[in-house]
Amino acid sequence: MQFATANYGSGAPPSLGLGLAVLFGVWAFNLGTWVLCCVAELNKLNVIMDVVLRSNQTGQDNQDEYETALKGALQDMKEATLFWQPFTRESGLRSYGMNIFVHFFIDMCASAALLIRVNSPWVQHHVPAFLKAGP
Repeated sequence: MQFATANYGSGAPPSLGLGLAVLFGVWAFNLGTWVLCCVAELNKLNVIMDVVLRSNQTGQDNQDEYETALKGALQDMKEATLFWQPFTRESGLRSYGMNIFVHFFIDMCASAALLIRVNSPWVQHHVPAFLKAGP
């Protein structure tokens, strides 16, 4: 989306307002996606709490149901445990931490490509000369 908005190939740079709207929209989408994944994991933990509370209210032993719900929730935790165990998912280039790094790097490059093209004297003044197009 950022490359399309930057109008690469058309020669017409986007306005500052459009560039910032797309930039903030893309990063809000990225953050929102992560937040939604965390909410889904919290919902799994909520199921576990419901099992525990039901067991306490009825006096029944729901140990098997509790263990099943707990194992199911904890085996699929990714986003919520990111800061606790960031690199223990899988080894090498397939690790969760590496996936996050790659996606973050791609989004940073696309954001920079968009801002380089924005039609604003202030933005253009802060773009390093080696990134600007030649004469």
